[in-house]
Amino acid sequence: DVIFQSAGPDEGGTAPADEEDEETVKLQQIKALEDFESKAGLQKTMDENKDFFACCTVLKEQGNTLFKLKDYEAASWWYGQIVNQFMGRELCEEHWVMLMRDGALELARVRSVVSDGLVNLVFDKNGKQMGLSNVSVTALVPVFHDHLLLQTSVYMNRARCFANLNKNQEAAQDLTTVIGLWGCVNLLPDPEEGSKDAASEGLCKAHYLRGKTRLGRGRHDLAASDVKAAMAGNPAPALLRQIRQLERDIEISKKDTKRSNKKLAKEVAKWADAAMSNMDQATRDALEGAAPE
Repeated sequence: DVIFQSAGPDEGGTAPADEEDEETVKLQQIKALEDFESKAGLQKTMDENKDFFACCTVLKEQGNTLFKLKDYEAASWWYGQIVNQFMGRELCEEHWVMLMRDGALELARVRSVVSDGLVNLVFDKNGKQMGLSNVSVTALVPVFHDHLLLQTSVYMNRARCFANLNKNQEAAQDLTTVIGLWGCVNLLPDPEEGSKDAASEGLCKAHYLRGKTRLGRGRHDLAASDVKAAMAGNPAPALLRQIRQLERDIEISKKDTKRSNKKLAKEVAKWADAAMSNMDQATRDALEGAAPE
């Protein structure tokens, strides 16, 4: 028997928050927490790694440990702590950021800080510099051009966790961020050493994985566009085989969906015919009279 704290009221709203619950589980399902998973362990990690990026690196390695244990829920939370650290980093003038414009993440630079929560941006548009004023920092993804390998790996790893938990939309969002980060490597001044070489492979993997998450949500056309983008990146043979398999899976799913839709349409037509046949003449006349020409 195990005792644990309830996170809050039950579905009926009758159990008070923080009430102790008891449940019987198999012994094989029980595993001690890693030392770093406790609140004290997390604080110890913070205290022993005062450098921001060094601390994020240690947290990522801890998340990787949880991922290898297939504790995807815990691992995604751990990676999320790093994302929160990235997003909470104070922006200053000339800091590079990404913002969503026209359905894609676009690179911009902070021109000035208006207040704690607002900044003015400048970005290139068709070779011309354009400005954007009073943008909320919550709408931006800070870009750490000298730590891109760390930043992209955190989002990629969390996306893999979400995918394993069947949280396809959340996984796709993180993969979109990865694609945006790798896509801006050649636009950044002095990007981290090795990031340009890693960008091509990283883009292929991110497009492939996002294609899988989109297929999982039945977004066939968008999944196919990711397959096309992944193919264009000249992927390694092993990844290429996976991409081609995904391409076949998309076509199979499209055909299955089409067959299901036809079957549903036939069932609806049968139901409508049966309903009409059971109506009395007066009801049918009333319906026909109400129908538009």
